Amino acid sequence: MWIPNLSSKRGPRYLAIVNAIGEAVESGELSEGDKLLPQRDFAYRIGLTLGTVSRAFSLAQKRGLIRGEVGRGSFVCGQNLTRTGLDFRPRSPTGEIVDLSCFLPGGNRIIAAISKVIGELQQEGDILSLHRYPPGAGIKSHRIAGAKWVGRLGFDVNAADIIVCPGAQQALSATMATITSPGEIILTEALTYSGVKQLAHLFHLRPEGIAIDHEGILPDALEAACVTSQSRVLYIQPSVHNPTTAVMSAERRKDIAAIARKFDLTVIEDASCAALLLDGPPPIATLIPERTVFIVGTSKSLSPSLRTGFLTCPHDLRRRIAANMHTLSLSSAPLMAEIAARLINSVDMTAMLKLLRSDLADQHDRVERILGSFEIQHHPAAPYTWLKLPSSWRADDFSSTAKMHGVAVVSAENFAVGRINAPHDIRISVGISAQQRTFESGLLTLANLLGKPPQPQHSIV
Repeated sequence: MWIPNLSSKRGPRYLAIVNAIGEAVESGELSEGDKLLPQRDFAYRIGLTLGTVSRAFSLAQKRGLIRGEVGRGSFVCGQNLTRTGLDFRPRSPTGEIVDLSCFLPGGNRIIAAISKVIGELQQEGDILSLHRYPPGAGIKSHRIAGAKWVGRLGFDVNAADIIVCPGAQQALSATMATITSPGEIILTEALTYSGVKQLAHLFHLRPEGIAIDHEGILPDALEAACVTSQSRVLYIQPSVHNPTTAVMSAERRKDIAAIARKFDLTVIEDASCAALLLDGPPPIATLIPERTVFIVGTSKSLSPSLRTGFLTCPHDLRRRIAANMHTLSLSSAPLMAEIAARLINSVDMTAMLKLLRSDLADQHDRVERILGSFEIQHHPAAPYTWLKLPSSWRADDFSSTAKMHGVAVVSAENFAVGRINAPHDIRISVGISAQQRTFESGLLTLANLLGKPPQPQHSIV
């Protein structure tokens, strides 16, 4: 029967057990109807007291993870949610998957920090003050924290300049709804964040990809596109580009800013992955604040559970973007924004970010150790690795084959804009996973596949 490995989990043991059960259900290690060991045996096998295990099982039942049947024991609950077609996570034919396709959130460090903040809120009894709809741009204290978060990236702004958003994706949605019109061309990197492609489709925009190199957008290619397309909007990720992990140099940023001024471009600068870039060049927004919408979130650096982002933009756009944000989502969630703000204001945050950066660098070291014989591009602050496939592989074929072997990765096609020929590369998520053995087993599977030629497809007649 299933026994959790709690060696990598910190915090109260009863919570560690509950979280381990939840992770096992999510990964498919535990399935609906699986029977758990009797509590006394469970406690003996993992070396904890019966009281601790009883408390864990009770909480797991409240969360709907397991059910207790008198005289029979405890069984895993399952509501077959993945069969509804609404779960977009990849699944292998067996249902088991090592998911290296999506961002993996920070490990126990950040979980402990969030738990501490929640505990402080409970002790202070301050949750009632958050039991309301906030102003359109967010509660003042949250905007102050947002200005501090943006300031960590080298862009000094006032709290009055900040709009609190329910995530960076929502900030992008409100921005596009404000500054674009249906049918308009929006310029992006040739390989760009797939969420922007989806938003372009939603708002009936025409994304046009600009050639990139190891730093990001090529200035000459951008200038040529401005002439031919007459676009008014540029979406760009100069700091820890998703998916390639590129970081644009200060000189290249100056070139991009000069072109934006020359062609009267409004620049959407997405810094969602930049918080762990502790020594990066200043944002493009510092060069052209009068024409830049600057967006940063907390999901990629702290936790996706917070769903809190911050946006700053020219004064003439601020009221319109805030109004559209209200239309799309009414407001950010005050409780989540409060937790994010307290984390940002914590005296430990600078040290926390350095530790998270160190943990992420360790993950990249693991990737280097297992996949280092192949051509990879990564950065210690990036939650992804970009891997160039051997010449025998096409990106879509490799991602499909990897999935058949129980590992999910993302083909470059997912990020390619328009009809450009996507490179035969894949993106691998290297976020901080609590289960390193699972992570490394996925990498070893990929290494094994990369070392072999693809199997020929069935002929079609």
